[in-house]
Amino acid sequence: MNTTPSKYIIQASNLSKTVVTKSGLVEILKDVHLGIENSEVVAIWGSSGSGKTTLLSILAGLDAAYTGQVNLLGYDLAKLTEDAKAQVRKQSVGFVFQSFLLIPELTALENVLLPLEISGELTPHRIQKAEELLGLVGLTHRSKHYPATLSGGEQQRVALARAFVIDPQVLFVDEPTGSLDSDNGKLIIDLLFQLNAVLKTTIVIVTHDHDLAKKCGRILQIKAGRLIDQNLPSEERS
Repeated sequence: MNTTPSKYIIQASNLSKTVVTKSGLVEILKDVHLGIENSEVVAIWGSSGSGKTTLLSILAGLDAAYTGQVNLLGYDLAKLTEDAKAQVRKQSVGFVFQSFLLIPELTALENVLLPLEISGELTPHRIQKAEELLGLVGLTHRSKHYPATLSGGEQQRVALARAFVIDPQVLFVDEPTGSLDSDNGKLIIDLLFQLNAVLKTTIVIVTHDHDLAKKCGRILQIKAGRLIDQNLPSEERS
């Protein structure tokens, strides 16, 4: 059941994560507080090893080994079973990863349709929606092609369409340009912002790319597991 309504679609309070290593305890995240509102595009920006991907995993309900409180779409994640969290993600959360994660044996359109097939929602209306999304990312002419015949940029665009096909309320994006050249990286980012404008999806982007972070509506800067700034100075974002 949903908790008390909040203006935040994603919220974390007193969030910390510690792991045990051969050298002793290592704090990955330290007393993180944040709130993300509906339709925002937010960057979690920091260097490699800063804790940004771990933070994304916890916010998305993929990592349950933490202390503090995390609310996603009105749910206190600590109070949900793994099956319940998976159900929330299946219905309302999309993901885009650096490595695309397309199924080689499926065409571009079949890859986009895969979340609907898994959830048993493969209706004619949904198939039409998938075809429209491929059109939005400029790949109508490649819908019957397999991943091996697509460029890296085209594969990431298929992954974008697949993420949006369930009409997610929240989209988590992990280093979306990390495997792409600069031209394709720019195209993917432009598409993300276009889809946000059309579909009003809340987008959380994990990145070490300062230029990408500055394009987002807000920046959560993370360093050594701590949020040290929730915005860069305005002159740096101009």
